[in-house]
Amino acid sequence: MIAALVLARGTAAQKPVSFPTEDGGEIYADVYGEGGRAIVLADGGRFNKESWEKQARALTSAGLRVLALDFRGYGKSRGPGQSDPLSAPLHLDLLAAVRHLRKTGAKSVSVVGGSMGAGAAGDASIASRPGEIDRLVLLGGAQPSGRMTAYSREQTRKSKEVPVKATFNGVP
Repeated sequence: MIAALVLARGTAAQKPVSFPTEDGGEIYADVYGEGGRAIVLADGGRFNKESWEKQARALTSAGLRVLALDFRGYGKSRGPGQSDPLSAPLHLDLLAAVRHLRKTGAKSVSVVGGSMGAGAAGDASIASRPGEIDRLVLLGGAQPSGRMTAYSREQTRKSKEVPVKATFNGVP
C-alpha cells in the first residue's frame, strides 16, 4: 500500500497553467505535484519546459511542487522582446512564475536556472521583493560572449558600492 502511494505520488501528471507577466506577456508552464514548498525550473535557450520532466517528477517524489516554464518566445509563451530572448526581460517571466506559486499557496519558492535560465534567475533575484525567492541555484549561467542582460546592465549602472563584511563560522 505504501509503495503504491509513493509510486502514485512520483508519477503525478503535470497540470498546464498560464499566468501574466507585469509587462503584458503570457507565460505557459506545467505544474507537477502539490504542497507548500515549490521550485521553479528555468531552462536554457535550446530547451523547453518538457526538458525538465524527469527532474520535476523526482522533485515531486520528494514532496515538492514544481513549475517548469517556457520563456516568452518558446512554446505558447509570449511577451515583449520574444524575438530576441537573450535581450528580452526573461526575469519577468520567472517573477510571474514565483508570484503564481505564492498566490496558489506556496510558502517557500526556490528557483533553479540552467544556462539562459540562470541569467534570468539571477536577474529575477535582483528584481524580486524581499523574501519572494527563498533559494537560488544557477547552473552554467554565463552570459553568451560575456554579455549582460539589459536588466543586469541597468542594475549595475544604478548600484552603489556597498562594503561587505565576510565571516567564516562567525569569525571575521
